[in-house]
Amino acid sequence: MRLFKYFSGFSLTFAQDVYPCDSKIFCYGVFLNAVQNARFFTESKEFVDMKIKDGLDEQQILVNFEKLQNPTAEETETFVKDHFDPNGSEFENYEFPLKPNPKFLEKISSPELREFGENVHKIWPQLGRKVKEDVRKNNDLYSFIPLNYTTVVPTGHDGRFREMYYWDSYWHIRGLLVSEAYQTVFDLLKNFKSLVDRFGFIPNGTRKYYTTRSQPPFYSTSVSDFYEHCKENPDAASEINMSCDKILEFFLPSMEAELNWWMENRKIDLENGEFGFAYGCPITVPRPEAYLDDQEVLDEIPDAEKRRQKARDITSAAESGWDFSSRWVPPGVYNAEMKGKVTANLETTKVLPVDLNSIILNSAVILEKFSGKEKYKSLKETLSKTIEKYMYDEEKSTYKDYWFNCQTKHSDKFFSSDFSPLYFKNYPANVDADDRDLAMLESMKNQGVLDFKHGIPQSLDESDEQWDFPNAWPPSVHMIIMGLARSGCEDCRKEAKIQAEKWVNSNRDAYLEFGQMFEKMNVEKGSPGSGGEYVVQTGFGWSNGVVLDFLNEFGEDMKLSGSSGAKSSFSKILLATLLFMFVK
Repeated sequence: MRLFKYFSGFSLTFAQDVYPCDSKIFCYGVFLNAVQNARFFTESKEFVDMKIKDGLDEQQILVNFEKLQNPTAEETETFVKDHFDPNGSEFENYEFPLKPNPKFLEKISSPELREFGENVHKIWPQLGRKVKEDVRKNNDLYSFIPLNYTTVVPTGHDGRFREMYYWDSYWHIRGLLVSEAYQTVFDLLKNFKSLVDRFGFIPNGTRKYYTTRSQPPFYSTSVSDFYEHCKENPDAASEINMSCDKILEFFLPSMEAELNWWMENRKIDLENGEFGFAYGCPITVPRPEAYLDDQEVLDEIPDAEKRRQKARDITSAAESGWDFSSRWVPPGVYNAEMKGKVTANLETTKVLPVDLNSIILNSAVILEKFSGKEKYKSLKETLSKTIEKYMYDEEKSTYKDYWFNCQTKHSDKFFSSDFSPLYFKNYPANVDADDRDLAMLESMKNQGVLDFKHGIPQSLDESDEQWDFPNAWPPSVHMIIMGLARSGCEDCRKEAKIQAEKWVNSNRDAYLEFGQMFEKMNVEKGSPGSGGEYVVQTGFGWSNGVVLDFLNEFGEDMKLSGSSGAKSSFSKILLATLLFMFVK
């Protein structure tokens, strides 16, 4: 018997392993272990995204493989080729509804930046996807979760992210609204609604092996942003054939259902009726899409329960979106000697993250506003107090993750997530928002994180993990800059323009050099970011969305800077070689 219950606490002792899904091919079992350890794929995700060939089924494959009796790696590779179709079999071609001249381009004063904005706008068709009807009819053959509507994936046709991702889609939506792709935004939100209706929450991505974990819950914020945009742009309502108020009415029940899932499954009780939220996936085995990486860590832990707990911490870090970072190593534990060993030392389930709690607080604010229900007012007030009491460091004028299950409650290190409350501004009623914004701006200046040439880093520790220094990631950059831009504090707005101009120009330089947009950037070199479990990805959905949102917000005053794009041919050849070798 396997356990597939979602848990609200993390002090439980599991007598048995908990698996990502029921499939003995895509989620767990002897066959998955044998294929992954044959190591003929570049990375683990390649196999679990393949399709079982027509005319076969999971049980037949397992029986046929058992007959081989301890096959070699070569025999296993041949078996997989004979029984599975290549990954990427879920989609069919369709014509992406791209508007030729969206209004935001007229705002951009620099001809060069206007051209860049137009080029980024034109990338959307490369990322748009329509799911084949066969995925629904024969879903047992796929790891893909069927979608009723068109979607947008993070990477192009050769990338590893060949499915819809939860929090990526928030920045897709931000950019698609700028691009006036209203029907596509509506389709993304309807896909989210259908996922909530089916699972009770929105999975990390549209794969079966993601259905025991979520991601930062931006659904309510996404719907609210679409609603507010609709009120200011009548074309949106006309294109989707639904009034702005009907948008709210249509999505509100699923928004409430999703928040209820987080309340039931990720809430951590503190003291005096106070509570917060933590990431907490119950899976106790290697992630199918990163099987070998997790196996390497877990095999070093002899104690069965400690091994299960480490697997929960790893998958919970994946649920956070920050997979991986020294952020998830308890305060005072991480040091330079731990470089390259973060995954083995993370303890994600012991922390109330600032950004997660800020996102859920914003959902409560939105639901109170649009539903009028008293329970959301109560949730808003309680969670706002929790964030202020347990996470705000008045001396340093910054928010910090709260380690509720550790002796030291706050890290003294910088993480970009410390400043996520800037974006939502759901401060307690007794806090002056402009003063708080200015204090956080000064905190960032004092820590030197605004001084890098090519962006705001995730952290200041170079751990070899991709969500650490020297990488900057578009979601964090966007939340900080737009948080500053929305402030009533003049110094904050000025800094927002400086940082946005820096980010857009750095992305443009990389685009001119390589002909690609990248998922992350190196803040020191202005080159594509690196580190982590896979080669840097191109495409790239949320990078495009952030650049478009910045050009729409700041384009009138934004100046061209940086290089002319005449970079060395050597670097182009190097990147092309890496992409050919690793990006599948």
